[in-house]
Amino acid sequence: MPDERINEYPWIRDEFNVNVIVDSIAIMNCVYAKAIHAAAIYSEQYARFERLIQIAKTEQLEGLTKHPNAVVRVYAYKALLIRDKQVAAFARKRLNKDDKKVCALMGCMSFEGRVKQFLKYSLN
Repeated sequence: MPDERINEYPWIRDEFNVNVIVDSIAIMNCVYAKAIHAAAIYSEQYARFERLIQIAKTEQLEGLTKHPNAVVRVYAYKALLIRDKQVAAFARKRLNKDDKKVCALMGCMSFEGRVKQFLKYSLN
């Protein structure tokens, strides 16, 4: 279940087109944790991720782990960890070699580095 704060973003909550969600994730181009900054803000980007989990099929998420945008790949992988750990394990093997740069904001901390580094340090 998504956080109830998704209601702060009705345009995301009410979106049923996976491509619209994915395109907006790619435009934002940064991975946000559930709570960011000292005020523990629930971000629009994280709301997109939670909506993606709701509306995308497992096969779509697996395909998105090959998306041209690194942030989309990371969020797709995170969604697979929730949805289907076996499919996520296959995707992880490929992403462990992913050298594309990604940025992330987790609480008050930020990260900028390669996808494989992000997965190693943030999702273990």
